[in-house]
Amino acid sequence: MSNYRKIRRKKYPATDKFQVIYPFDPEYQKFCDQHAKQTIETKDDPWLFGHFSDNELPFQEKGIVNRYLKHPKNDPNHQAAAKFMQSRNQDTPSKQDDRDFQRLVVETHYRKVSSALRKHDPNHLYLGTRFHGMALHSPGIFEAAGKYTDIISVNYYHRWTPEKERIEKWAKLGGKPILITEWYAMAEDSGLSTNSFGAGFPVRTQSDRAKFYQHFSLCLLRNKSVVGWHWFKYQDGQNNAGIIDRKNKPYEKLCSSIRKINSKSYLLIK
Repeated sequence: MSNYRKIRRKKYPATDKFQVIYPFDPEYQKFCDQHAKQTIETKDDPWLFGHFSDNELPFQEKGIVNRYLKHPKNDPNHQAAAKFMQSRNQDTPSKQDDRDFQRLVVETHYRKVSSALRKHDPNHLYLGTRFHGMALHSPGIFEAAGKYTDIISVNYYHRWTPEKERIEKWAKLGGKPILITEWYAMAEDSGLSTNSFGAGFPVRTQSDRAKFYQHFSLCLLRNKSVVGWHWFKYQDGQNNAGIIDRKNKPYEKLCSSIRKINSKSYLLIK
């Protein structure tokens, strides 16, 4: 979608201010097909697991109908929202209207992206778009995505312990397993003054980061709805998110914890 926005701005310069995606554009399916052609290069790669198509798209439910209606009347996304409201025989969107229209947005996006990916690379998984934030409170996005993805990916922050029942609910709603695609802790003793930036869990020391990895990953291993996780990220950037620092030196306590869990993950999961 970020690549498509660059093209869309030429026709609709005000695109970015609405904080939505544009699956209703008649040109979007063609764009998806063209963009997905790059996957042909790796379609026979046995080491490739699958494809993410996007990251943290603006799927927030509250007020979503009005955000689409604020587009110019000749915009196909305004027209999609107007047609939706006309089918409801009302002018002011309710919470249920927002919920149902959000599901329509997500389903339309995933249907078009999925068909393009599967056309050019039928051999690998479609891993979704990494849900995050307030969107995680919306059942509709899981239901809609699950129709077209092989896995539902979630960037999972602000928790010391992953919530077993919540993750299982996501998997049940979508009918697909869950991949936790971002989570991390940042420590005060890293010396980075920018640790106020980012969504990671704040802790005091590198030892605490190691304990966080161990605790969080062991909880994920116990959850039969989870098929894997990605720590965010490899190297420190603006904050202490990495498993190595800005000078490429590993955080040994964290790396040791990662090795202990990852080397025994298949034994632990039993």
